[in-house]
Amino acid sequence: IAREAGLEPLAEALFNGADLDPHECAKAYINMDKGIEDSKAALDGARQILMERFSEHADLIAQLRQYTYLHALMTSQVKKEKEKEGVKFKDYYDFNEPVAKIAHHRVLALFRGQKEDFLRLAIEFADEQGDQECIQSIADTFGVVNDKSACGTWLWQVVEWTWKIKLKLKIDVDIMMQLRNEAEESAITVFKENLSNLLLSAPAGKKVTMALDPGFRSGVKVVVVSDTGKLLDYTVIYPHAPQKQWQQALVVLEKLCKTYNVDLVSIGNGTASRETDKL
Repeated sequence: IAREAGLEPLAEALFNGADLDPHECAKAYINMDKGIEDSKAALDGARQILMERFSEHADLIAQLRQYTYLHALMTSQVKKEKEKEGVKFKDYYDFNEPVAKIAHHRVLALFRGQKEDFLRLAIEFADEQGDQECIQSIADTFGVVNDKSACGTWLWQVVEWTWKIKLKLKIDVDIMMQLRNEAEESAITVFKENLSNLLLSAPAGKKVTMALDPGFRSGVKVVVVSDTGKLLDYTVIYPHAPQKQWQQALVVLEKLCKTYNVDLVSIGNGTASRETDKL
């Protein structure tokens, strides 16, 4: 809107003219038809144009994000009159921890508290020094110096507003999303490992087990494993059609059971499983 109102030349002049008086310059851009009713309105528009320019510098944003991640705190406060309802989140009623060090399970708890409307989360620096460092980084990137002149003071205010109004909010949201994604990925990894261990554990405990893989023409594959999963023996029997070696198969299975003191028999669920179960 400011550009359409013809305020970009004003923004450029103030950005490049250290000896200018912003309010005097702005008077030339008053235009009632375009909604620029006074010099303040003109300066507000010029400020927005420069703030947009300052906040779209990719390398600067990456630098500020990294600085914030390393030096800021993740904080939470209980919302007013929610202390009793949200007692399960009482550890986070007045909480802060460095963003770079916060544990994943605490991140997930904080976001749960926020989602259930008990906690108010924020990313903040421990003192004003953190914000001042970020403001200085923006100023250094664009060569803005607070030389106490009228134009220098105005430009410095633009830099401060760029950080406080545009970039800090954007970076805070980015870091929140990063923390949430890392915490969720960690939780999924832990769940996956626990589930894997559960599925790979012996379902009946430590038992010597004979396992049968049923089949007709190709026979029934047989293995015996120890109570620790070590392979003890293996063979193939042919009790079903076309061989129909029913009695011979029983002799083999009986011998394996006696030799290794088999506790359990496990039969695969597939072709010939019903017939093998009868065996």
